[in-house]
Amino acid sequence: MHNSFMIFRIILYYTCADMYSIGIIFFELYCPFSTQSERFTVIKNMKESKSRNKVDSYIGAVWNQQIDLINSLLSDDPNDRPNCQKVLSYPLFLSKEQKRIKELEEKVQELERKLEKFNKK
Repeated sequence: MHNSFMIFRIILYYTCADMYSIGIIFFELYCPFSTQSERFTVIKNMKESKSRNKVDSYIGAVWNQQIDLINSLLSDDPNDRPNCQKVLSYPLFLSKEQKRIKELEEKVQELERKLEKFNKK
């Protein structure tokens, strides 16, 4: 059930298929099902969906970071799926210190852009 539809189409097995499977597992963690039948139906419908936002209607708005990650992992185009390094850089997996560093780096970049615009005037 956790295998990417790519595998069933007898296409070469790539790590992006693993990332798809991880997306399904993450989805199940944040969207518990009351029955196996419900689980099967929802995941089947998600796999068949061509929407870029496959999980939005199933997971509440509280899980925004998780929704973004899961949607990217479940992308129909394997080339659009993040690799392991990219997944681990999501704020969801960062320590408090790493999050603070990332926030400060973003702030520095924003200030550099503003300074560059100011210097062009």
